[in-house]
Amino acid sequence: MKKATLQTTEGAMILAMMGVFLLIDRQLAGGLSSIFAFVMPLPMAVYTRKHGEKAGIIVLIAAFFLNVLLVSPLSLFLVSAEEVIGFFYGYLANKGNSFKQILWKLMVVGVVVQLIDFTISLKVFGISLDQQSQEMAELFPSLTRMYQPSVLKNLVYLSSILLGILQALSTCLLSQILLNRLKIASPAFERFNKQRTKPLYGYLASFATILFVYLMRQPLQQELLQMLGLTIGLLGFLYLLFWGCLTVSIWLMRFHFPRMVSVLLVLIVAFLLSYVIVLIGMVSVFYPKIRG
Repeated sequence: MKKATLQTTEGAMILAMMGVFLLIDRQLAGGLSSIFAFVMPLPMAVYTRKHGEKAGIIVLIAAFFLNVLLVSPLSLFLVSAEEVIGFFYGYLANKGNSFKQILWKLMVVGVVVQLIDFTISLKVFGISLDQQSQEMAELFPSLTRMYQPSVLKNLVYLSSILLGILQALSTCLLSQILLNRLKIASPAFERFNKQRTKPLYGYLASFATILFVYLMRQPLQQELLQMLGLTIGLLGFLYLLFWGCLTVSIWLMRFHFPRMVSVLLVLIVAFLLSYVIVLIGMVSVFYPKIRG
């Protein structure tokens, strides 16, 4: 099959898959796209990596028109942005960026996308931050006993930042796995198990994590300082969480767990026992030999 024919055929298949996904999502009032948002960038990521950014931009433009027809106004920006993230991954991969370089760039894009979507929801569609905080308190009653209402508002804001970071991580990892399965050259993946981080970063991250835990328990009266402290604390928390997840992944792979199984297990453990993973990450930063 000629290259141009293959590009057209696979592009049409991807658009058809997107159309079915979005049609079902519309019938479910956007529930499908909100639950499986992490898989939405993958078709564009793989297609752009395989056929190049010129072919990818054509499919991306066609996907935008498809979104206008099938996606609700409330979800239109987020769905389109997820497809742009997938295209951006393929573009960076074709430009020779390594896995780590792509990950950090997608984190920035992912956080910006989530904050823009958060702002659009508040300003354009009139979604109330107080109402979201109340819904969170009703869904998790223990939060109202642990945290003050001002902290719950900050949690809603910080969840957008965290969601953007997790989006970038899932896009990079799942795209890497798909490209390897499809025998398509994937971005170079640097192994971290032999790398050492600077002790200064470890001390700063540890201090920031302690600050995060303290502010979650004892919020400051000034909301600006509270938000700034939580943001710094979250960055330190995620830094140690990353090294903790990496350490546990290396341990699992030493027991001959498949890579995909190891990643899924680590994500589940990090969600359920995040502070344990952070503690492991803190130790691994200062004593990298424990990673093996």
